[in-house]
Amino acid sequence: MSFIRVAVEDLRTAAAQYAEAAARLDQLIRALGEATSLAAGAEGDFQEQVRNLEVTAVSLAQHLLNDAAYARDYLVGRADAFEQADHALDAGLDQLAREIKAAADLGASFTLVPPWLFSRGSPPGHEPAYWDRLGLEDKLAIQEDIQRRLRRWLEQLTAEGRLGTASIEEFEDMLRGVRKVWAWTDLNVRASAGAESPQIGSLSTYQVTEWTGLVVMVAGSPWYEVIYHDKGGGTVKGWVSAKYVEEYAYVRPDLDPNVEGSKHPFDLSVPAAYVPNDSEITAAIVDTEQIQNLDLRRFLTAYEITRVSAPHHNLCWAFAASAVSGHDVKDILSTWLDHNPTRATYVLQNDSQGFRTDIEDILDAYNITHQRQDG
Repeated sequence: MSFIRVAVEDLRTAAAQYAEAAARLDQLIRALGEATSLAAGAEGDFQEQVRNLEVTAVSLAQHLLNDAAYARDYLVGRADAFEQADHALDAGLDQLAREIKAAADLGASFTLVPPWLFSRGSPPGHEPAYWDRLGLEDKLAIQEDIQRRLRRWLEQLTAEGRLGTASIEEFEDMLRGVRKVWAWTDLNVRASAGAESPQIGSLSTYQVTEWTGLVVMVAGSPWYEVIYHDKGGGTVKGWVSAKYVEEYAYVRPDLDPNVEGSKHPFDLSVPAAYVPNDSEITAAIVDTEQIQNLDLRRFLTAYEITRVSAPHHNLCWAFAASAVSGHDVKDILSTWLDHNPTRATYVLQNDSQGFRTDIEDILDAYNITHQRQDG
């Protein structure tokens, strides 16, 4: 008899109800946005007041939506973990079942035990043909060792606060003696560590490969030994420069975009970039059908700038700064003029292009932390 005193189906039913509530709240937020667009047709103070009403209402609805989504995911995770503990108990893995139960109580919400352990099949790192030839005593000894390692891994996750984000794939790779990394650019694989060694293969951008854990320093830079399968199905074992790879973040089953019914790891309902709301942009589109042809004299009425180009044709940098900072274009221009009047005036007077350094300067003006990626 199972010792788990949790009605798993009740948890799943409650999670489904939270999911339904979250869907209705999402529809409500969309309706609020449509209502604001309809009411904010006028310019000036009235439009701003309507926008402020939307911010207040949407903020409250979004808070409720986030809470409902969290409750949904929490209950689903608990149900999955408690079911795993039940399966372990049914498989005769009593101690492991207790470990899973304890981990579930602490918030673990992933598949804690792989199917091959329940079925006593061949573990990662053991070829099925070799496993089948082993005697029962040897198999039991290996499985007991794996259970001990699994319990230690769960203890480590608990200490690191990663119970809710780890994946059993990470543990399986540990058993096989490898870790995963991914290449952030096209990358040559060498026969030995060092750029002068013969090329024996290549990794494409974003390709995930296995790292054996071996590291060799060449001229002060680390090189990793990796293993991967080429397009012909052959196994390639070679070396890559560590500065061109990053540690792979293991994908949990419930966040795997390739699995039907899984969630997305990012909230796609929230725009990744800010969309400017300047009324002058709308007017420019109506007048010229080109969003960049903005009459800067409408924007900069408070500044004494002579020879301002009207319209200005090189405002990509301003829109980029707006998208990442969350401020409208008009606010971007005025803030930059206050922060760096010499450079800002030159760009605006001469219809000049802005550069990455200008965007960085604008972000500095807003005290927004940023990092240059030169890869």
